[in-house]
Amino acid sequence: MKNIAGSLLLVLFSLPCLLAQAVLPPNQQALITNGGFEGQEGNSPMGWILSSKTEGKWEFSGKTGRSISVSGEGQTSSYWKSENNPFAPNTTYRLSFSVQTNGVGTAIAGSHLANIDLIDLQADTSWQSRDFIFTTPQHVTDAFLRFGQWQFDGKVYFDNISLVKVTPVHRHRNNLELGKGELIHDGEYVFYSDFTEIDGNVSRCLLQHSASFNTDRWILSAQDEIVYAHTLPDQSQQSGVIRLQVQKRDNATLLVECDADGNFSTGAITVKEIDKNGQYQVQIPTQLLPSNSIFIRLKSTGDCQIIDYQYQAQLEDDALQFIGDTNYVEVLSETGAVDVSFKTIGDLNSGDHNQVVIDIANLINYSLELEATLQITPLVSTDTFASNDADQGTSLQTITPGRRTFTVGVAETWEVRWTDYRLQQVGNYEMQIEVADRFYGEPVFLARIPFHVPILYQANYGEIVSQDSTLATVWWADSTRKISRQQVPPTNQTSLIRLSTAKNEHEPFQLVIRPKYRLSQVTVACSNFVSDQNDLIEANRVQINKVDYVLVRHPSDSVGVRGYWPDPLLPHTVPLELESRQNYPFWLTFYTPSDLPAGTYRGSVIISGTLGTDAILSEGKIRQPVEIRQQLSATKQREASIGYHLNCIDASGAQSRSAEIEVEDILLPESMAEQAKVVEVLKEGSIWQETIEVELEVWDFTLSDEAHVRSSFGFDPENVRKYHLLTDDQELDEVLEKYYQNFANHRISPQNPMQTNPIFTDFEGNWWIDGEQDSTVKIEGNHSLKVVDDDATGNVAAININLISIDSTKSYELSWHVKTEKLQQPYQVSIVCLDQNSDILQIIDLPFVGSGTWEKEWTQIGAFPTETEFIRIGFFPARASESGTKTGTAWFDATLLSALPTGENLIPDPNFERSITDWNITLDTQRFEPVAKRYLDQFHFNTFHLPLEGMGHRTLQGHRVGEIEGHQVGTPEYEILFSGYLTQLQNYLESGGWLEKAYAHWFDEPVASDYQFVKAGMDRIHQVAPKISRLLTEQVEPELIDSVDVWCPIVPNFNPSRAQERKENGDQVWWHIRSEPKAPYVGLFIDHNAIDLRMWLWQTWYYGVDGIRIWQTNYWTSQDKFPDQEAGQMPQNPYLDSISYSSGSLLTETQVSNWGNGDGRLIYPPKSILASYDTGQLAKSTSGPINSIRLEILREGIEDYEYFWTLRDLISQEKAASPESTVAREAEGYLVVPDTVLTSLVGYTKDPTPLYAHRAVLAQMILRLTNGP
Repeated sequence: MKNIAGSLLLVLFSLPCLLAQAVLPPNQQALITNGGFEGQEGNSPMGWILSSKTEGKWEFSGKTGRSISVSGEGQTSSYWKSENNPFAPNTTYRLSFSVQTNGVGTAIAGSHLANIDLIDLQADTSWQSRDFIFTTPQHVTDAFLRFGQWQFDGKVYFDNISLVKVTPVHRHRNNLELGKGELIHDGEYVFYSDFTEIDGNVSRCLLQHSASFNTDRWILSAQDEIVYAHTLPDQSQQSGVIRLQVQKRDNATLLVECDADGNFSTGAITVKEIDKNGQYQVQIPTQLLPSNSIFIRLKSTGDCQIIDYQYQAQLEDDALQFIGDTNYVEVLSETGAVDVSFKTIGDLNSGDHNQVVIDIANLINYSLELEATLQITPLVSTDTFASNDADQGTSLQTITPGRRTFTVGVAETWEVRWTDYRLQQVGNYEMQIEVADRFYGEPVFLARIPFHVPILYQANYGEIVSQDSTLATVWWADSTRKISRQQVPPTNQTSLIRLSTAKNEHEPFQLVIRPKYRLSQVTVACSNFVSDQNDLIEANRVQINKVDYVLVRHPSDSVGVRGYWPDPLLPHTVPLELESRQNYPFWLTFYTPSDLPAGTYRGSVIISGTLGTDAILSEGKIRQPVEIRQQLSATKQREASIGYHLNCIDASGAQSRSAEIEVEDILLPESMAEQAKVVEVLKEGSIWQETIEVELEVWDFTLSDEAHVRSSFGFDPENVRKYHLLTDDQELDEVLEKYYQNFANHRISPQNPMQTNPIFTDFEGNWWIDGEQDSTVKIEGNHSLKVVDDDATGNVAAININLISIDSTKSYELSWHVKTEKLQQPYQVSIVCLDQNSDILQIIDLPFVGSGTWEKEWTQIGAFPTETEFIRIGFFPARASESGTKTGTAWFDATLLSALPTGENLIPDPNFERSITDWNITLDTQRFEPVAKRYLDQFHFNTFHLPLEGMGHRTLQGHRVGEIEGHQVGTPEYEILFSGYLTQLQNYLESGGWLEKAYAHWFDEPVASDYQFVKAGMDRIHQVAPKISRLLTEQVEPELIDSVDVWCPIVPNFNPSRAQERKENGDQVWWHIRSEPKAPYVGLFIDHNAIDLRMWLWQTWYYGVDGIRIWQTNYWTSQDKFPDQEAGQMPQNPYLDSISYSSGSLLTETQVSNWGNGDGRLIYPPKSILASYDTGQLAKSTSGPINSIRLEILREGIEDYEYFWTLRDLISQEKAASPESTVAREAEGYLVVPDTVLTSLVGYTKDPTPLYAHRAVLAQMILRLTNGP
């Protein structure tokens, strides 16, 4: 093979200008006839047949020209099918089409070989473009394309159908190839085939199959099989496990077979026979291991579906980190003169693993003079903001890096490569490769490869700040970026980082180290920052964190991509080891106190370390024979005149003031004269250092301590207790203090910081648990106590609530009157003996038999166990047993417990005469009040969730009505208790100044069938305590108006006009995000745009929304996925597993679902807790939380909101003082969010540059209104 290499391909795609998509020549042979439905054959489109003539139509209009349609009433199925069979076996195809609908249900597209159900279509007049990539089975007899509906109510239109063959090309590293769904991480190989993606049944590992595929699952009939080949050259698999989810019918069995060579003959092993639905984990037999290849065959004896297939193997080599991917080559034209095969097309991102390598083989009997051209073109986008992610002032261009000309002899194969290309911009692209015959001037081969660059690899920002990039490049970027490990440094340079901030604000930025060689003992430290007036920002006011990465295995939505995403921010307190050719971002945050004088502050960031390996700097011809000479050179460094960050040290353990690099010239012996070179080498251990100048402008205005946008962020103290291994409540409170301080530092309010110190309500009056007063059956007075046991699975008893104090040295008499429902009915009286800690010492069971009439019984208790301090008495209407099968009813009255010889009756209300009006309802606020004063007053939390007694809730069966002390909603007793309790609660909160911060949120995300129940509960609150705000996580709905004070819809359900109407009527409108919404809306996912949570606050201002809510912040584990530790299961490690799994849902299925990466997880537990996770151990910690990039960016958005609020407040003051103020009128224009930032909930910039620009304008207007022009 001969080789021809190309030069650097630099693709600098910038916006706002976009080029139109290149018009490509058609494929040589169309696989389908009349995909545009323009040709006619009789009364039908040529090449197409309708399955049911009454449920379809050849339409006169379509997306372009004519189209086809099918219709239904929700019960039947119909489709158009192609007359020809376009499919070949074992071939991959891309099916593209346009679809439109005016109804609801399932549209279908594809064939019986591979079908996709379109269940997410929007019923509107717009056409939607869809793609479906699939691999055909071994047998494709009688196949056809079909487009139709299944139980659809309405009409579905199809147009512009295209079917083309494509060739999968997988990602390469050295000798290893991994496709989409495959990755190697920390010595573990994982394959996960996400059947829900557009290429769900295609994978590098799929060797062959005879099954069909439908949307998100394999469909197997009798004797169908699927064979996966997990082959990793040079990687020895030490162990392996298969994970399957199976659904089957009748008596079908799925056979799971393993083999080491793929023949499935004598060496094959059947490792599992699955005859029940469910999830399975199957180990690879040890006799097949270790091996570079493991083959898995899934074979069915009947109808069976594979819902999920995963394979995982431990590798001998634990150093490799490699995430696979797959793209698809479509050959547009070929003459047969050459054969072109693709070795690699690179990673197709902003990293440095981008090269295109193809082999061109001559297939004819004479030499060819060829020219190969590579071109990458950005595709047109309809997204208004797709063009503003690039550098301003430049335009996108199609790049043609150069033409390769060469002559390929008969039967020769030439390798052609373009050594590097660089993609900086997010978006859709098309790579086109053309091979032309130079003699005839005609192409002999033309192919295109569509691809997408995800947001993770956006790289058109930042500036290099290192003075010498010999060993490493240092560059910086603003905080509203997620910097990938792979992206190469920017090309722009600067000598000074400039930042700006108000007082009482946090201002972060990112400093990135990208070593060219391995570096050891790396530290990042700050000097003090000094203004021209000698005012000081001390170094410890600059927080330095190392950005950590989490591996996203399953993208949350279309924005995400498999890969390493930055999120946790680890405190930088120890020197670090940095590997070459990776980015290591550090997150530095200034905090400017309220009393800091305004001005421009200057200082330095000092980065130092040592070279971890010899580094070859340059090579030259040999100058002299054998000799070795060392040369020492010192890099110049400005002395840090004021100080260093206290938490960081240099490589030697001290705060060094200078650095030296040892350089060595190595001269090779004369015996190697022809090839001998002078090699300049930096020795391992050489000291490396960079000093980065930073300038911070502090504006002369101060942000308020309390945020003016309301917030409520869920937080679970019990998760803190679990992960930190805290043993008592005092320890928990001490650690929670650090978490709540962190919330305060980020200007957000935890949902209820008083959760572990709540208000206790004492309904003092009902002395008995279970049992009810009965006025019709009694021995004396007005009532008796009726106890009913109608539960054949458990025991029921009436037991006194309050403990009865006794003297264990005395004897006591216990007597009572009883009437059983039946003659000779066994019943029981029990005495529970408790010690001073209320722990049970002994239970004394006294069996009796009732006569069916009133009778008096008594017993004498000679002595209690020695340590008895308290007792409880239980009256059982039936004999208690372990099974609890006995049932019955009995009445008790006129009870007595007294010390002998005589004493007072120790049973409160012994005749059960106490009425509901006699109850004494009190609030115990002893624990609540000091905590509320600290967190609501001193920490400035601006809301808190107020739990309420007796409100009821949703159940699987419907609703459970509220009850208090056994009295249900609707009874007079409930109304008395609820009114007395809630009135006191409202008055108490008002007297403490906390009522305006309180809200009652007792029902979450109702559906229409819940509205009546919710409205009744809301109205019940308002009738008793009209000053307590009622929050509902639902959009404004007419049925609920006047029953809700705080509306909190999920973002996509927000209706601006309805929201404004309710605000004008005095309601508040918040909104919330969780596992929904997905793209194109803002989201909280790790694998989303960095700007999302900041943009959410700009949208909050834009739409006049009053508050924000996120359901949870420390959702670190799922009880469903990771059962309790008492069962021997460790909780989830959020650093290793980014997914938030479902937990405690109301779904009847036990299957655990995926809520997205980082849903409900904006903070992490200290990483030290999980240092020994692999050994099944957690380590105790009393440290505070680890923040995420998402939380930091959210704070940026809240501070941006404060800029808007501050300006609006100053405008109001200015207009009050001077109604005709021109400055106020000018400033009002800047309260409007510019169109360059956002235009709608889904139309917003992904580039923070316009935000920073408008923030600076807001600051200047604030300064003008504060200090004058």
